[in-house]
Amino acid sequence: MTKKKKKGKERSQQNLYRPKSVPKKTVPSKPKPTPAQLKDPEFSDDDTDYVVDNDDEGRLIVFPKRSVVLSTLPVAVREELQKNSIVSNHEDLANICLSRERSALVNGKECFTLTDSNGRIHLFWIPSKVSSKSVFRNGNMNAAGYIRDQFDHPLCWDFSFCDLLSATCVLYGHMQRYEPLSQIYVCQHVDRSNYKKKKVVTDHDTKQKRCHSCYEDSMYNALKYLTNSKGIPKAEKREIGEFDCNQERSLKRGEELFGKIKNVYRYKQLKDALKRLRTHPVTATLICFEGWQNPGIYKGPYSGPQPPYYMGEHQVVMLDCVKHEGTVVIRCKSSNGVDTGNDGYLFIDPEI
Repeated sequence: MTKKKKKGKERSQQNLYRPKSVPKKTVPSKPKPTPAQLKDPEFSDDDTDYVVDNDDEGRLIVFPKRSVVLSTLPVAVREELQKNSIVSNHEDLANICLSRERSALVNGKECFTLTDSNGRIHLFWIPSKVSSKSVFRNGNMNAAGYIRDQFDHPLCWDFSFCDLLSATCVLYGHMQRYEPLSQIYVCQHVDRSNYKKKKVVTDHDTKQKRCHSCYEDSMYNALKYLTNSKGIPKAEKREIGEFDCNQERSLKRGEELFGKIKNVYRYKQLKDALKRLRTHPVTATLICFEGWQNPGIYKGPYSGPQPPYYMGEHQVVMLDCVKHEGTVVIRCKSSNGVDTGNDGYLFIDPEI
């Protein structure tokens, strides 16, 4: 199937994380977009039919495509989205956009904001206020180690996964100090069939006539693989700094493996994740709007130029809750080198 070229201003998509699509047999029939929906110069239903998440029991949760959400919105809301790419404080946004189970999680919240940009619709709201009493420092910063760089590989899920395991090993005494685990080994095994396919990731790859074996995936699939494996080896010297994802990582006889796990904890609300964060690092998916990689505090769709422009999704490791410029923020470890954010760390406003 040929992907239609998007109209409008070209902007790069960085560090995209897209979970796998639902198997065809579970995908409902796709409604045909209306002429009004197609008026949007950036109209797109993405490169997969449906975006999915998994509940606590591993069952797939189907998220409707952008065209489906648009078709359910009141005409006035849809017209405002097409004009401004953002709508705020509409009383029925949560009930319209979310399933009954998900809308229950935000019941009683106010100040809902709906954004429509780059083929994706996102719903935001202000959660319970995070007070200064929530500020804490712990051993997660040291345990999570130094800032790494995934360069032009779409492997934020992989780097965050490996850093989460390394930090956990340090905290439990399985490592004396932080050492990175092999991102290539993880990529080889989480989806072996996808790893073997050669892909062009960036325009620079096209110019250099270079292909990647690495791919976009999710933390869920990485953790699912780990529960059925014996662990992950440490990264080899060639994996530190710029690396070749096409060169496979083989195990040496007797090589030590790390990260064998029994349980995975999932948190539906930020307050629960912050409780866990006091003693352990937690991974999270960051919705990235233009300006997410700038120094200072990231405030979601309110961080960059207006109207907000959606850039993609990025997996990060939450480390602790600190004060930055008088504001309570969650400090997250990114995988884009020290020139991103605040020396490689992202300070996220929890009240988004």
